[in-house]
Formats: sequence, C-alpha cells, structure tokens
Amino acid sequence: MITLSIYEVAKRAGVSITTVSHVFSGQRPVSAKTREHVLDVAREINYHPHRMAQGLAKGRSMIFGILFPFGGDSLVCNPYFVEQLDGLSTAAAKVGYAFLLIPRTNKTFGPAIEEVLQKIDGAIVVDPSASDPYFDLLLEKDIPIVTTGRHLGIHGIPAVENEHSGYMRDLFDHLLRQEYRDPALITMQKELSYYQDKEKAFKREADSRGFQPRLVRAQNPLEGSSFDLARELLENENKPDIIITVSDFQAIEFLRVAVDSGFEVPNDLGIVGDGNTTLAHNSIPTLTS
Repeated sequence: MITLSIYEVAKRAGVSITTVSHVFSGQRPVSAKTREHVLDVAREINYHPHRMAQGLAKGRSMIFGILFPFGGDSLVCNPYFVEQLDGLSTAAAKVGYAFLLIPRTNKTFGPAIEEVLQKIDGAIVVDPSASDPYFDLLLEKDIPIVTTGRHLGIHGIPAVENEHSGYMRDLFDHLLRQEYRDPALITMQKELSYYQDKEKAFKREADSRGFQPRLVRAQNPLEGSSFDLARELLENENKPDIIITVSDFQAIEFLRVAVDSGFEVPNDLGIVGDGNTTLAHNSIPTLTS
C-alpha cells in the first residue's frame, strides 16, 4: 500500500504545501473554492492527514491517560474493565488518539509521573476516589478530566454514569416474575459513587415493593473476600433467596460457594451479576447479569 503525502496533494492541486496544511488544520483562512478543490484532490488520491502530526502542530500530543482505581489481578480478572479498555481504545483510534494506562502506585510521586502527565492532552479517570492523590495531581496540572462515576468530593467534573434506577427497576420486575421475594445486595465498603448509587436504587426499589432491603458489604469484591462472606450468608437460617452482586466476578464467587454448599442455582438460590461479561455467559449455570 502506497502512503501519499501532503506534498502529492499540493502538487496535484497546484497549490502550496502551506495551503494544503491550512485546509486540513483550519488554523488559517482559505477560500471556499480553493478548500473544495484541495479536498477533491485529497479524496481522489485517498489522502488522509496524519493526525499525530496535526496534533503536534496544534500543541497536542494526541495521547490521553486512563486511570483505574486498581491494577494487577484486580484489573485483569474483571472482564468489564478489559472490555472498557477495548471500547476506549477503539473510540480513540477513530479520532486519531492513542491512550496511556497510567500505573497505580502508593509511592510518593517522582519525576517520572510528572513527565508522563506533561505528555497527555487529557485523562479519563475510572471510579474516582476522594482520597486518590492522582486526581489531585491532575487538577494541579490543569489537565482536562472526564470520569466514569462521579467524584464525590469535587463537583463540576464531567462524568459518564450508570443508570442505576432503570437497571434496578427492570431487575426487580424480573425477580418478581421469577417469584423471588427476599433479595440481598452485596456491595462494597468504599466511597465510590457507583456503590452509593446502586445502594440507593436498591433500597428505593425494595421499599416501593414492600421488601426489606438487605445490604451486605464486602471489603473488596475483586480479591476473594466474597468467598467467606458468601459462606457466612448462606449458612444463616435467615438467608436471602436471591443475591444481587456488583460484578460478574463477585457473582461467580458466590455461585461457587452456593454449589459447594449443596444449593441448586437458580431453584434454591438466585444469583445476579453485573457487567454482562463472558463470566456470566459461560458460567454453569449461566447467570442473569
């Protein structure tokens, strides 16, 4: 495949390289007739401007940073976040951006992280925590931020959020059709908007339908603590008839304990995941998620 350059467009259009550059960058005015002529030539020879070069000309790196609230096994073991990375990278590629996964660390910031942050045009922060020093550093560097989930300590940051109310309403409709009447939500002891909003939606739906809302908080649903919690909950005489978890990863842990304890899922006990990932699709039995 032959890669055509801006020089070829200029030559065939009979204009200067600077004129072609201005047409694609939009930084300087070009007459409508000249602009259309240059674009026609570019289309004819299938020329596309190099987005990285365009970015550099505008003082941009064409790289944005992604910060997750955890790393290592916790990131890899939850397919939801892997799928999120895939979606982000696909969207970035369509507009000529690359992304950088910024490593999480509890160590004191050094020159390395300062240098990294100087190279990004903006940052996506997943599930920001009020105690996250990275977030403060991004604000200090005046780096544009978008979060998935709200930052509970700072208002006015653009955020993309889950629609928990509609999700929980549909879920309770489904549970009623399946004749479950005693649901428990397994959540997490962490100050994240995701968990707080899910708890509020769960309580609201349970109250509106005359159920007693049961909240059980795990220390960390991604690091195996759910096994002990599941055993304790299922050995209780007053156990729920369906368990709603905050992730498919956590749901699989509960499923394992339930099966090992002699429960037949979903007849003796219902289990609901979250994320609609491959874990729920390929479990035995498959899980609602």
